[in-house]
Amino acid sequence: MLSPALMTDRDVVMIFEDASAGYRWGVWFQGPQYLALFERWFDDLWASIPDSYLIYSRNGFNQSAIDRIRKELQAQS
Repeated sequence: MLSPALMTDRDVVMIFEDASAGYRWGVWFQGPQYLALFERWFDDLWASIPDSYLIYSRNGFNQSAIDRIRKELQAQS
């Protein structure tokens, strides 16, 4: 999965995340035009995730999601 690893006021570093990949790589974009593009992409991606999957947001921890994940992990053990 290609995702933003670092976003500053002028730079965006996108990395390829794959635990099974032999190499990790990324692309460094510099300039305000790239920041605006990736901010919008990341915000749209974040907004598309259902609240039930989020364990943390700007409002704090989602305790019901944490409890659900804990139960699922206990059931697998």
